[in-house]
Amino acid sequence: MIAKAPTAPDSRQPGTPRTADELTNLISMCRRLLWSTAHEELIKHGETIWGWQVLAHVERCSPITQCDLAYATAQHPAAVSRMLAELEGLGLVRRRRDAEDRRRVLVSLTRKGKLRFCALRDHVYRSMAATLSSLSEPERHQLLLLLGKIVDNAGSPTYYK
Repeated sequence: MIAKAPTAPDSRQPGTPRTADELTNLISMCRRLLWSTAHEELIKHGETIWGWQVLAHVERCSPITQCDLAYATAQHPAAVSRMLAELEGLGLVRRRRDAEDRRRVLVSLTRKGKLRFCALRDHVYRSMAATLSSLSEPERHQLLLLLGKIVDNAGSPTYYK
């Protein structure tokens, strides 16, 4: 009788050691796919994915603190500060001190920033929709809920506090 070689556990089963590694890898790959398609579209219009990301978050949450913007975009606060300086120089965003807490910097879009966001929005969303086309609308909604649950449970890194 020949003994069978031990088989590796199915890594897609919950609780296996590789599950977290594979989830991390798949999430990273999905982010790269979405960003790559959006970036290709944005380049055609003279914009970068980093500038778009900031414009989109500020448009959605305006006014938003600079610290909250860094957390929402998963960027280091210093990188967000540099991007905001660039966007502010282009007249797309406005930064001002919070009247209630002078340590906080509030960010909002200017009229020009809103127009820029609106001009790019359909191009970006259309390119991302193509990447997500293998998912039905209910599956997209479920993915959104699951990823949001992970983020909500994790808390923010110490450099955002």
